Amino acid sequence: MWYVNKSTILLFTLSILFASCSKKVGKLFEPKSPYEKYVQQLKQADIEKTAIGEEWINAGKRALQDTVSVETPFKEVGYFSEEKVRALGFRFPARRGEVILINAEWESRNPGRIFIDLFEENYEDEKSRSISSADSTLKLSYEVEEDQNFIVRIQPELLRGGKYTITISKNPSLPYPIPGRDSKTVGSFFGMDRDGGRRKHEGIDIFVPKRTPVVAISEGRISSVKENRLGGKVVLLNDLKRNYTLYYAHLDSQMVSRGERVEIGDTLGLVGNTGNAITTPPHLHFGIYTWGRGAIDPFPFVANQSADYPEIKGNAAFINILVKAKDKDTPLYASVAGNSSVSGLINFKKLLVKNTLLDIIGLSGAFYKVMLPDNEHGYVNIHQVKTIEKPFETIVARNQVSVLDYPDSTAIIKDSIQVGKHIEIYGQFNNYLWVKYQNKQGWINQGF
Repeated sequence: MWYVNKSTILLFTLSILFASCSKKVGKLFEPKSPYEKYVQQLKQADIEKTAIGEEWINAGKRALQDTVSVETPFKEVGYFSEEKVRALGFRFPARRGEVILINAEWESRNPGRIFIDLFEENYEDEKSRSISSADSTLKLSYEVEEDQNFIVRIQPELLRGGKYTITISKNPSLPYPIPGRDSKTVGSFFGMDRDGGRRKHEGIDIFVPKRTPVVAISEGRISSVKENRLGGKVVLLNDLKRNYTLYYAHLDSQMVSRGERVEIGDTLGLVGNTGNAITTPPHLHFGIYTWGRGAIDPFPFVANQSADYPEIKGNAAFINILVKAKDKDTPLYASVAGNSSVSGLINFKKLLVKNTLLDIIGLSGAFYKVMLPDNEHGYVNIHQVKTIEKPFETIVARNQVSVLDYPDSTAIIKDSIQVGKHIEIYGQFNNYLWVKYQNKQGWINQGF
């Protein structure tokens, strides 16, 4: 992690300003996203060659590898410090037919942007592909074309800090075929056995009363109005936007004609139980067919998603302050899911010893997002941390004690404590103690 003081910030900001004025924008590479344009500006100003510029670019790359797995709908509130170069990555699955919705809020005392980018995760070459970026309102919408995992990266400009709130959710890309109803009326799903396992169900069955209207859920043209043995009375609608064929079957009556152009909400027919559904309760068999791939699961296209984000239960005033692990074995989780305070158990990372020093960088559900002194991050339950207002032990230096700026053997010695001075111990990490002395603070070796 890179740390700078206020004077360094001022000097560095000025260097960017002067360097930017002395460079001409090249046209050989035309970046697409705001993030790519910003990286290009750093390169043109030779900032990428500085330690902090290199660290900023590398932080963005690391965020795509060191991701946090989340369940949607997801909400996190957090803070980026001006003095720490950091980027975050959130990983989640989405299915074909769903629309990913990302909204962010950014509060900063200094003018500056925060970048929100969406990537497709790539397992083959480990290079995720950028597919979309949030606009100036920090909103992003993306319709999924293949079942896969996605990554959202969030990163502020250099030397810019502030509070962020990010939400990730998914909506169906199409309306529900039965107005006023939702996916709770689906009673049979895609891929289920039919005819004793001789074939698979190529759609979903929506059970509603007989002669309930069914409607067009996309603009398109009616390609077929016919009757067959399995589907009974059917209507086929070509979705002109996505090049799909929408299949409505078991209708009691058809109310459109072949070649007719329809709009979203136009009535196509009435629910029935014609065809091989004659012995079943009335329902609509709804399917989606694609060129070259046949039937695909229509459920993600029309299924209503929960819009309730997990309740934030932690104390927002704790964000960007140091705390310590309260219990002997405090679980650190790699990710969290839902509202439950125990749902993170499936993502267990490791146990933290009592008094482990933690920097709270965010809130999600019943968990604090924390950063350890070695920059590893994870989540701890909100009830398993405590403030460090008081030392848990006070000792007297028996000999001269070296004070480090980082809990590691390679750390720089920044000060020393003389014999006989009182040392207040507030936290620990590995074999090091975080202490305060003479209005100063730092790390000392536990075996001093």
